[in-house]
Amino acid sequence: MMNREKTVCFSGHRPERFPNYRQIEFETLLKMLDRRINEAIDEGFTHFICGMQKGWDTLAGEAVLSIRDDCMPQITLELAIPFKGHADKLNLTADDKARYDRLVSEADKVSVLSAHFYKAAYHYRDIYMIDNSSYLIYYWDGGPGGTSRAVAYAQEQGIRKKNLYMTGW
Repeated sequence: MMNREKTVCFSGHRPERFPNYRQIEFETLLKMLDRRINEAIDEGFTHFICGMQKGWDTLAGEAVLSIRDDCMPQITLELAIPFKGHADKLNLTADDKARYDRLVSEADKVSVLSAHFYKAAYHYRDIYMIDNSSYLIYYWDGGPGGTSRAVAYAQEQGIRKKNLYMTGW
């Protein structure tokens, strides 16, 4: 059973909202994400929840798997999939689908939160992740959308938050 006090969740933008999306900046973002996850592990966090959207969520899930597989077998990854058939709604490229399927096959736990799609499914997925975590690592540029609602909810719940968005890229 997971321990909320030792759990981190992720929220962030899809790839098109990453600023400029130049390779060097993307590599810097991945290094920051990897460093932040390792710092969380050093602080005693052992369980990570990923929401399975393209972009930030996928990067975070892959980073956790990489760290787990390299040297930290005690680290666990949970996928919070908002509804059955979620991947079919994402309009994934073949590469994105392979990444999605890899995360599903290698995760320690897969939580499908609804049997079907409904309008608020993503919002309730975010609530599930935050209600089961004590730390949110996110990538948010300050604009409207799901990440802004997740950050606001995390603030209401009083959980620790860290935004890895870098201005000026």
